Formats: sequence, C-alpha cells, structure tokens
Amino acid sequence: KFMEFNGVENHDDFYTRFGSTPHVQDQRGYYIIYESALIELKELEKELLLMASQFIHKDTERVQRRHEAPGEVDIASYGHREIDRFAVILDMWTCELNFLVNKRKLLDCYLEAYQNTFDPVERQDITQILTDILHQRPRYDFTHDYFIRVYRNECACLRLRTLLLTQILSSHIDDCRTYVKQVTRPNHMLGMPLSIPNKQEIALNLSKPALKHLDMVEFHPTLGVAANRVYEALRGTMHDLEQTYRPTCMSEHINLEKQALELAQREWNGMLDIGASYPAQIQKDLFCDAFVEVPSLVCDAVQAVLAQEIENSATKIADSRSVAMETWKKSLEVILLRHRLIEAAGETEILARLYKQASSEMGFEEFHMYLRLVQFEFANRKEKVDPHPSTITNFIPDDISADRFIPQHMLLAIQEMDENHLPKFSFRTRESFIQFVDSDSCLENMRVVVACQVTHKNALTVAITQ
Repeated sequence: KFMEFNGVENHDDFYTRFGSTPHVQDQRGYYIIYESALIELKELEKELLLMASQFIHKDTERVQRRHEAPGEVDIASYGHREIDRFAVILDMWTCELNFLVNKRKLLDCYLEAYQNTFDPVERQDITQILTDILHQRPRYDFTHDYFIRVYRNECACLRLRTLLLTQILSSHIDDCRTYVKQVTRPNHMLGMPLSIPNKQEIALNLSKPALKHLDMVEFHPTLGVAANRVYEALRGTMHDLEQTYRPTCMSEHINLEKQALELAQREWNGMLDIGASYPAQIQKDLFCDAFVEVPSLVCDAVQAVLAQEIENSATKIADSRSVAMETWKKSLEVILLRHRLIEAAGETEILARLYKQASSEMGFEEFHMYLRLVQFEFANRKEKVDPHPSTITNFIPDDISADRFIPQHMLLAIQEMDENHLPKFSFRTRESFIQFVDSDSCLENMRVVVACQVTHKNALTVAITQ
C-alpha cells in the first residue's frame, strides 16, 4: 500500500484497485485522474453519442418505412419521440464498460509478461502489443439493428484470448520452475540460474496476479517471448482465415475470430502429451525425461565417461583437453538429436491426423496413411506396366493386392525400413546415454533415425499442402 517515511518524499504515483476499478494516488496520497485520461474520456463520450445516434436514426428509418404511407410524414417518428434515449445511452455505456473490463484483463496478462522481460527488443514487441490492445475498439456493424450483439461478441473474443493466454503462460511458468529446479544445485555455480526460494508467493506487479503468484526474486525472462509468439500465431491464423473465407461485414469478421479462438481453446484443453500416439516402449525410451532432462545427472554421466577415458589412456594435458572437448561435443549432439527427434515425431502426430482427414475426404481409407514400401530385392518383375491411373482415387486398387496394414499405434519412420536394429535406442537410463557417447556407431544410427523422421514429416507436410 501507500507508504510514507519521515523526511522522504514520494515522487511516484501509486496504483490500486477496488473491485474492477483502478485508482491512482499521487505522492501525497490524494486520488487523482490524469489529464490525458480526461481527454480520452471526452473523446469516448463523443464516439458513444455518435454511435448511439446512428443506431437511433437507423431504427427510426425502419419504423418510418413500415408505418408511413407515400407522401405522408410522421412528425413524431421523425423526431424520435418514442425512443428512450437514456435507455440507449445506458445500454451503450454498460456494453462499453464490459468491453473495457475484458480488455483490461487481457492487458494485465501482457503486462505480467512485460515485467518479466529484460531484452530491449522483446520489451519493444510487448509494448507494441500493449499499445495495439489499448487502442482496440469495437468493430461496429451498421447492418444490425442494435449494437448489443457486436459488443457481446467482442467481449467473448477478449475473454477467449485472455483465457487462452493465461493457460499458456501459466503452463510456461510451471515448465520454467521445473527447469530451474532441475538445473540448480545447493552450491551455486557461475552461469547457472538462481534457485527460486518459494518461501512466500505474492502478487508482484498487480493487486491480483493475472497469471500466478510469484516469489519476490522469481523472474521468467522467456515469458515475454511466449506471449509474443501467441499473439503472432493468433494474428497469422486470423489473416489466413480471412483470406480463405472472405467475410463481407464486421459481424462475420468477429464471428470468424470467435470460432477460431474457440477451436484453439478446445485444442489446448484436449492436447495430449507429445508421443501419446506412439507405443508404450517408445514413450519410455524416447519421450521419458527421467534422466536425460535432468542436467545434473547428464553432467555427472559425461564426467564419469571423461574420467574413465583419461584414466585408461596415458595422455598429455593438451590431449586430455581435446578428449574432453570431443566427449562434451558428442554428449551435446546426443541431446540435440533427441530433441530434434521428439520435435519431428510430435509434428508427425499432428500432421498424421490432418492427413487422415484429407485422405478420408478424397475417398481413401485409413490404411493409406500406413502404406509400406516394398524393398527392391523382394519386388516382383512385371513384363507389362499398367497405365497411369486416370484419377487419384484409382491409384489404390480396391482389392486384396493393396497393403491394408493399420497399426494400433504410430511408429517411427525408421521402423518402416529397419524393425530390428536401428530403432533400438533408449535415453531412459545412465548406461544407455553413456553408450551413445562411447560408441560412434550408435551416434551415427541416431543421425539416421532423425533424418528418416524429418523426411517423413516433410513428406506429410507436402502431401497435406498440395
């Protein structure tokens, strides 16, 4: 709250909130209103009066066309005598107040991200987003008889944006806390992030946090990047949808945005963990983070490998440094290859669902997704080659000659080429990780696995976008 010390003057304004209404106090504790706020309030008053007058005039024209006979003038209707102007102004102000409240909640989310951002470029991006939201106004549709429906849809869009952003950023904070907990040690090392005390979580930036309560010394510098990516993704999605569906009026624009946000919300709530479509053994060996996602355990394993190599080979100090550099390089490459494989496998999951939908619309059955290649040495030679199919639906014959194999789970791309040797890898234990670092053949096999998975993902992308 407002604090005052003897002999010290407070030169900063203090902000507080009672309910949903913010208040400002000056350095002496008096409640004030900024001059710029008064100017904007007068401009808002002019705009609301103008919009209300427009809809009143529109309703009058509709009543006149319905009741007046040709050549007659209804003075009462022309003077808007039957319209309750105070009720219209009350409706307009109530809708505007709800719109501003929902907009403020969205601003609070981005403000929380801004307070955790330190990079100047990222802060500038968040500032631009805050500015855009501050100047956002309802998109009035004068084809409607009244303005309440437009305000209702605009408020629904703001609420959906706020809910989606809150869930994503809150999940990001939880992930950051988990990461910091894994990398920190009792004795702080130079270059490592500081541990989070978590003694008493409070609201640091607002009277009520928009995301989560944080500790006094808890910061998440990547929160602004996540918020900016969400904003850019939603804006790009809306641009593509508008280019596809070509809405003709403002109401169609708002409804399209509302439907897109509802779909994004359902996708986020129903999103499964990465790798949920793969067999249980692959989930344990590849997607399990019990060992490889804990930096301290990985560092201890690499240090053990390095100590063993130096002990077994009587080398000079310069040679031992090159051995250490090569060992650390291999370990980093193993971690990078696993990350790329998980990323490609997760994207393949999403693309596979889209491919099944597209192939079903084209007339193919589900087995079309899992067509397996025939190795050259096992292929049968044909004397006469069949002509090219006339249509794409005739590409797969509807008889027993087609491979109609449908697995219970998704498989990695490498399993279509080799089911016995290359797919056998694991990142779950210390011994399996050390095997990657010690053996060049295991590392080379992992490169082949990643290359096959990325190629498979790119092939699905091309097939869907055609």
